[in-house]
Amino acid sequence: MPPQSKRSVCDMMERAIKFIEQEITAKESRVQDLKERLSKLQSQPNPDPAQIQEISTDIQKLEDQLDTDRSQLNAFQEEFAADCGP
Repeated sequence: MPPQSKRSVCDMMERAIKFIEQEITAKESRVQDLKERLSKLQSQPNPDPAQIQEISTDIQKLEDQLDTDRSQLNAFQEEFAADCGP
């Protein structure tokens, strides 16, 4: 691959890595917020089971997305390290 083309691919991969890292941080923050909200809701007398279920479902979806995002990030980081150096 010509050096300019390789640099372009490496730059693109680096941007993708940063984007995924930002997405992970945002989702982790959202999960934490939802867990705090769920905890407060559950500590109330007669909490709404529908709200509890909705929040629990949202947390699970985000955690599943985080697993996927972390795997994708790891793959990009490994490929970046192998193809583009440290």
